[in-house]
Amino acid sequence: MHRLHAACLPTMQRRRCRLARTILLVLVLGAALPAAVLAADAARPGAGAPGGM
Repeated sequence: MHRLHAACLPTMQRRRCRLARTILLVLVLGAALPAAVLAADAARPGAGAPGGM
């Protein structure tokens, strides 16, 4: 592997931090989307009633 120059280290840390924040955002949005869909289904009147009409 190549050795990193001391001047490149902060840039690499910024990139790693940005990547971690992006991954965290995707995970949070991915978890929030199914929760919103389930909440919308539960809010409909008669959603749990068998035979609906």
